[in-house]
Amino acid sequence: MQRMRIDRNLAKQLYQQHKGKFFYDRLVRHITSGDVIAMRVSGTSPRNSIGSSRLWPRLEPDHQPIRQKFALSDVRNVAHASDEDVANYELTLFNLL
Repeated sequence: MQRMRIDRNLAKQLYQQHKGKFFYDRLVRHITSGDVIAMRVSGTSPRNSIGSSRLWPRLEPDHQPIRQKFALSDVRNVAHASDEDVANYELTLFNLL
């Protein structure tokens, strides 16, 4: 786990699969706007704990994953998670493998 600031170049590498999509620039701008905590999370289903990037409809408060509890929008959320194949690439970007 490491606290860091992501520069624009690293952000573009992180979100390369979204290049050309309408929200790409917003993703890059958000992740470079302040410090982040980069960490490797593993288990049977860590993405379920984080929740979907689609925040609506909201779930009941007792059943909300972390994104629904704390996100400001679909792009300005509190966590990034990837499937296993993409995660291995991303972990190398942050030297977390």
